Amino acid sequence: MSRVPAGAAPACDGKPIGPADFGVDRFTVTTVLDRRAEQFPDRVMMSIAGIEVTFEQMRRRSCAAANALLDLGIRPGDCIALFTATCPEMAPDGWHLYVGTAVPRPAVGDFDEAAETALLLADLREEFPGFDRARILSTVVTRDDWPPQRAVAGFDLPPATPIPNLWNVGDGVKEYANGGTTACAETAQLVAAQVAGRHPPRR
Repeated sequence: MSRVPAGAAPACDGKPIGPADFGVDRFTVTTVLDRRAEQFPDRVMMSIAGIEVTFEQMRRRSCAAANALLDLGIRPGDCIALFTATCPEMAPDGWHLYVGTAVPRPAVGDFDEAAETALLLADLREEFPGFDRARILSTVVTRDDWPPQRAVAGFDLPPATPIPNLWNVGDGVKEYANGGTTACAETAQLVAAQVAGRHPPRR
C-alpha cells in the first residue's frame, strides 16, 4: 500500500504527468526516489505489514542494496533476481512456507507438465494432512534450456580438461545430487582449491 501525501504531485488536468512534474529530467526509480527524499524525507512512502517506511529510509536502503550489488560485480544492465525469505507476506502468522519439487522420469527429454504437477501435488497431499487448505503461491516448470533439462546426474563432464590450467565449472560438471546455482558455486570452490594447490600464492 502506498500513501501519497496531499500536494506531493500535481493533480491530473487531463494531460499525462511527466518528469518535470516531479522535478527530474527523466523517469527512473532512482531519480524520482532521490527527488522525493529531498522534498519529503520524513513522509511515509509505504506501509508493509504495519511497518511504515519514509522516502529517506527507502532511499538509504536502496542505496545500500545497490552498493552491495556493485560489490558483487553487478553492473547497470545486468539482470538479477531478488528474493528474501523474511518478507512477512510469504508466511503470515499461523502459516508455513514450503517448496515442493518433482523431477520427471527420465529427467531429460519431453514430459507432460500437467501430469508431473499432478503427481507432485498428490505426493504433497499424502505427506501433509490438510494440504488441500494450502495456498499455492507459485507453480514453476523448468524445462528445455533450463539447467534441470541439460545438467543431470550421469550426464556431467569432469571439472578437469586435457588443456593445462583449464577447468570446467558450472552446473554441467556438478557433484552428485546437486544442481543449479549451488552446483555452480560448489564446482567453482572445488576448482579454486585445485588451482591453489597447483599454484600456491607467493608470499
